[in-house]
Amino acid sequence: MYWLLFAASLVIPCIMLFLGLRWLSHPPANKNAFFAFRSDLSLRSEETWRYAHHYIGKTWVRSGLILLVVTAAAMWFGRKYYEMFLLWLIVFQGVLFAFSLFPVDGALLRKFGPDIDAPQEAIPPVTDETTLEEPGQSDSRQ
Repeated sequence: MYWLLFAASLVIPCIMLFLGLRWLSHPPANKNAFFAFRSDLSLRSEETWRYAHHYIGKTWVRSGLILLVVTAAAMWFGRKYYEMFLLWLIVFQGVLFAFSLFPVDGALLRKFGPDIDAPQEAIPPVTDETTLEEPGQSDSRQ
């Protein structure tokens, strides 16, 4: 049972390492991808999208390596009492995983400035002027 829990405690650091290494060189091509970092700032342009994933990739590689070593050492040297701290160890990993996302928007603002161009909403062109009504007029075609 110990070895199964030992392996389970390494899942979050391994996910951080895998996604971090993947996103350093290949950010998700689809902005609606399931595994992607999406924020208002990262979705503004292709350049901010690539930068955000490169930044979070570096962060997760560093954090994942540190967590992997700390978790393995804690589970190995504390194997007599692993049941007592395993849940706290996994909660700590999850919190670190979640809080590592917050600095990305700050890095985007520092790199691209506060005036990152907002995405323009597409306004469909009007092709038939007869479909436009003047205010107060009703549609006589009904």
